[in-house]
Amino acid sequence: MRALLDAHRLAEHWIPERGAATGELVVDLAPGERGVELATDPSGARLVVAAGREYRIHRTGTFELERMIPRELELASRPGSAAFSPDGRLLALAVTHRLVGLYDASDGRPLARREPAEGQPLSELRFTPDGRRLVAGTQMRRVQVWDLPGLDAELRNAGLGNLALGAD
Repeated sequence: MRALLDAHRLAEHWIPERGAATGELVVDLAPGERGVELATDPSGARLVVAAGREYRIHRTGTFELERMIPRELELASRPGSAAFSPDGRLLALAVTHRLVGLYDASDGRPLARREPAEGQPLSELRFTPDGRRLVAGTQMRRVQVWDLPGLDAELRNAGLGNLALGAD
């Protein structure tokens, strides 16, 4: 279902002017890669392409590369998971198979890292609709849920900034 939603958002921003009628290739954002994972921000203005050794964040419409966030070497052979928070301010990325990174979506600044219980390999990342929790699915069919307001308080108490969570 998510892939359909992402494809629908992409079509709204990219396809009408560029080959919708003919089905021609518009652009190859991951040339030579065997597989990619895609995520769009809630507005559809940015696209994350997880492939190879980095996450590439593109502006939709122009395909302009906004920034790249390196991926750990162990992930380079397969796509990693990526998810934007519902307000578009946070970006969660599978930094390694067993490590989630939270980033400021506006500038790519790393904010926090978390490991699933028992170090299980990650398969999916999603935010809850209210943006207050990050859910990670693992290849061992387990689900880990992180409370972001609790993590935000932990970061502030340690003097490490905050997650820029919206007001309640």
